[in-house]
Amino acid sequence: AGRLPMAQFDASVRRVLDAKAQLGLHQQRLIDLDRLNDVLAIDAHVDMAQEAADRSITLVRDDRNLVPLRGRVLSVVYSDDYDPLAGRTFQRELFAGNEQVRTAQIDRRSSAADLRTLQARADSFDIVVFAPFISVAAYKGGLALPPEVAAAVNAISTRRPVIVTSFGNPYLLNQLSGVQGYVLAWAGWEAPQRAAARALLGQTGITGTL
Repeated sequence: AGRLPMAQFDASVRRVLDAKAQLGLHQQRLIDLDRLNDVLAIDAHVDMAQEAADRSITLVRDDRNLVPLRGRVLSVVYSDDYDPLAGRTFQRELFAGNEQVRTAQIDRRSSAADLRTLQARADSFDIVVFAPFISVAAYKGGLALPPEVAAAVNAISTRRPVIVTSFGNPYLLNQLSGVQGYVLAWAGWEAPQRAAARALLGQTGITGTL
């Protein structure tokens, strides 16, 4: 269409080709897929990913100075895709830093009776951490909590302080307006889980901003 000068296009392509040549990619064009972890998941890269996750943790609300966590804590993981391993790193890190942490797991299939049992159990704890893992995927149809789950969490927050730590959808506060604390971890893989747990325990500073 003539909006981009050809000289600018040539210069951009030249920069890419020069970068590839410096890495020798014009001589070794294929990679060994079996060695991807050996090449990419080196200690320096893993450390960098963890540092980025640590710096991304964002404390949006803490009305009662609940962070760092103190006392008996019930950590509840919710998964919208029935993943039994969702939140495993998060729960493990929380327990390692506070032996008074106990855990629970619910998902989209949890019944009304399951949610009533959870609410009754929450009464025995000083703080409840609710960690929803809501993954983003094509054709999913929605990224919200089921209304009955949101209602159960809001009901718990009327009797016990609740900190929501969202792994994925950052907009769940719209459904959980009654909670006293709200933390954004942004994604559900291992580094953000580890970062969120350490931040809640006060082991790392919380520096993320909206």
